[in-house]
Amino acid sequence: MNHSTLVIGLLCIWLLTGCRDQSERVLRIDGSSTLFPLAEAISESYSRAYPDRKVVVGLSGTGGGFRKLSRGEIDICMASRPLGSGDPQELTEELRSGRLREVAVARDAVVVAVHPLNPWVDAIDSVSLARIWHSNRQGKPAYWSELNPDAPRVPINLYGPGPGSGTFDFFTRQILGQAGHGRGDYSANEIDAMTVAGIAGDRLALGYFGYTYYLNNRNRVKALGIEAPAALGGGFALPSAENVDNGRYQLLSRYQYLYVRSYDPSKAHIDAYVRFFLMNLSSQRLVGSYLPLKQEMYRDQLQYWGRSELKQP
Repeated sequence: MNHSTLVIGLLCIWLLTGCRDQSERVLRIDGSSTLFPLAEAISESYSRAYPDRKVVVGLSGTGGGFRKLSRGEIDICMASRPLGSGDPQELTEELRSGRLREVAVARDAVVVAVHPLNPWVDAIDSVSLARIWHSNRQGKPAYWSELNPDAPRVPINLYGPGPGSGTFDFFTRQILGQAGHGRGDYSANEIDAMTVAGIAGDRLALGYFGYTYYLNNRNRVKALGIEAPAALGGGFALPSAENVDNGRYQLLSRYQYLYVRSYDPSKAHIDAYVRFFLMNLSSQRLVGSYLPLKQEMYRDQLQYWGRSELKQP
């Protein structure tokens, strides 16, 4: 072997090793657009705390995130609903065996909203929502006069998440009784911010999206009250941390999750990120921008991810 061949060989080894080391410092997250703002904020803090590590956060919807996780394209999936029967079977098997971990990180309230100048409705019950969003209304507009006899007979323009969204699955299960079913002739988008923008710009709009996006856009849309359980006094409840806590917004309340494969010594940076994520949920700059876990659940998650064998890399 001559000198030039040796140099080229050593250079190739160095480049391959460097690329591998670099890839191990890049953590990829994708999934729910509802959880995206929280994950993005915490990831920015993580990158500042560890400048040699990079976090890439995408938002292809809960279903898209699960598919990417099953193909090994990402390290963590953000989900606005639990892993279900329609998701990749291998993930279900990994969750059952303990190789995949479901990490609750926040709660959420799905908000049903209209344009802020809408004079016809301030609250809506589940029967009316089901009638508007049912698959038998496909191609047949719902009218504002159905919700208020004093309103004109003009169509309701519907906005909501697309079928790859966990919010879509959750809403259709809660309102229609079966996840993933319902009419498809509405303005659908996997990005909640686009749904909000659609409602904010359309005086005939009605749609639904995650609570975080409502908090950031309360001056642009009007949230509707949702029927509260009879056992808690009935009536209607607006989306709020208090009403989620006391159960009055029970119909459209849920948890949000990270799905991450269990501890692997070669992937210690992933466990470190999850631990960082949980510990930074109480950051002052995040307080008020999402609905936190109940204290006992938060404590249990921290205890698991703080186990002694999960050493900081």
